[in-house]
Amino acid sequence: MTSGDVTSGVELVVVAPDGATLEVLTLPHGADPEARLAAAGWYLVALLDAVRTDEVVQIRVQAERGQAVAALPEPAEQPSSGAGADGERPVPYQRVACYGVVIGDRRLLLTELSERVSGAAGSWNLPGGGLDPGEQPHDGLVREIWEETGHDVVRARLADVETRHWVGRSPGGRLEDFHAVRLIYRAQVAQVREPVVHDVGGSTARARWVSREEIPDYPIVPTVQRALTRIGWDRATGPTAVRP
Repeated sequence: MTSGDVTSGVELVVVAPDGATLEVLTLPHGADPEARLAAAGWYLVALLDAVRTDEVVQIRVQAERGQAVAALPEPAEQPSSGAGADGERPVPYQRVACYGVVIGDRRLLLTELSERVSGAAGSWNLPGGGLDPGEQPHDGLVREIWEETGHDVVRARLADVETRHWVGRSPGGRLEDFHAVRLIYRAQVAQVREPVVHDVGGSTARARWVSREEIPDYPIVPTVQRALTRIGWDRATGPTAVRP
């Protein structure tokens, strides 16, 4: 997982069945995509894909007209504090990252977060991470899965967009008003084999194929649980999840 760069913005592009663009909406810092669409009078039908144009990541969706809400709902997770010690102000930081739900031989590919990930070391996540400068989302997904597991992606489809918003310290110590925009893909790999972590010393300690029955024994992050629920590959019970 790379640290990822700061994009100049994220946009939601509503696309008609014939491919024509109906509306382009900016995703404000801290906002949820479905809430943003609803505020503009759109009801999300399907996610199509995500592309990068200059430094803007565009999430293309199909949507139907509905009744616009009066205002955007507050994000599910608000910054815990508006200032740090001695009046330190958090720096707004929007990070776009790509993650893959990779299932092979009825097992899920997971990665363990290393000591570099403050507050979540030892937890298990989907393989993925932040986009490099100028990188297309699909290319970032392919790169991250190879770096963290040694697997080659042969097919990927955008399945979900998850956002989180909080104030916290970066690995470098900077206080950040952090808005995570996570593009979740359903991905297939060329061959199921023993995972190998190529990005040694990064945010991934190890990778492993995990069966559905074994998942409750792993301290997974909320992104994993949400992704499995969205694609219907869910688990009935398990440990309390933690946030990366």
